[in-house]
Amino acid sequence: MRIIETDLNWAATLQNRNTTDYIALHHAQSANCTVYDVDRWHKENGWAGIGYHFFIRKNGEVYRGRPLDKIGAHVQGMNDKSIGICAEGDYTRETMSDIQKKSICELIVYLIDNFYPNAVISGHREIGNSDCPGKNFPLEDIKGNYRRYVILEYTEINDIIWELEYRGIVSDKSLWLEYGGRDSNIYWFLRKLCHYVRTKKITETADDVYTDIHDIVWDLNYRGIISDMVLWEEYMKEDINVYYLLKKSLNYLRTH
Repeated sequence: MRIIETDLNWAATLQNRNTTDYIALHHAQSANCTVYDVDRWHKENGWAGIGYHFFIRKNGEVYRGRPLDKIGAHVQGMNDKSIGICAEGDYTRETMSDIQKKSICELIVYLIDNFYPNAVISGHREIGNSDCPGKNFPLEDIKGNYRRYVILEYTEINDIIWELEYRGIVSDKSLWLEYGGRDSNIYWFLRKLCHYVRTKKITETADDVYTDIHDIVWDLNYRGIISDMVLWEEYMKEDINVYYLLKKSLNYLRTH
């Protein structure tokens, strides 16, 4: 997912938001509009500018509205504790395209996984006095299935290693690019690990850290990340880098 930065100018100073309890979903109630149209309309209301933090077009493009840490103007009485996402369209009459729904889901995953793991996904009408985001907005589908609509699995070794490095599971990027490039077992482990960490539930945690090879391999096998336990026990005994990779991977899965 790529967030398109905007050059919006604010008519007043924006205030910081310290709490994020909700990710509120809206529609623009306009069949065709841009982030700049909404910004203009909201300024005409006397506001500082666009009240939403993100605006998603029908073609799936995601535009930044208000800065993420600032109070929005999208649900009266709840702006100091919510993020606002607005979809182009009038979903009292229209039906949402798959590509726009996918972008909304990708943005939700990005916000929950990186910033607000405890935020509740809500329609405007569920936390405010409104019929927004419209009766045809796929609200319950998005709330219940947002991870299913996001293509999370990387196949390129560079992308896989980048993601695992970003999450702190690997530190020596060049080492694992080499390992993954020359050993298909390592490649498939890294790929399955990457997919698992990008789709696991936030609440799936445990305090204990395994150090024994058999325990580590058993848990990774239980999770479906590896299948041949004997093979991976041998890898871990023969190569200290592999041992620490699997140990650190499992620790990550059990503590995040």
